[in-house]
Amino acid sequence: MYKRDLDMPDSECNLDYLMTEQIIAGDVDEALRRLLALIKETGTFGTLVLMGYDWDDKDSWIYSMELFARELMPALNKAVGAVP
Repeated sequence: MYKRDLDMPDSECNLDYLMTEQIIAGDVDEALRRLLALIKETGTFGTLVLMGYDWDDKDSWIYSMELFARELMPALNKAVGAVP
């Protein structure tokens, strides 16, 4: 279910593939770049599902959520012309 091409060998569906095809991770600029590329490829969408596994480092998790809310989402909304 993760493959773009069902003929792709299972051995190629590894962490590197998932990080480039299924997971958007990185700083605000990288996340914005990847989200805009996704929108260009698939069209607009209405919901983002945010997952984080930083529960062992609460400060990092809170920082990630703050960056998402205060920097990434405003930049994404501006880029796509959404009204906040």
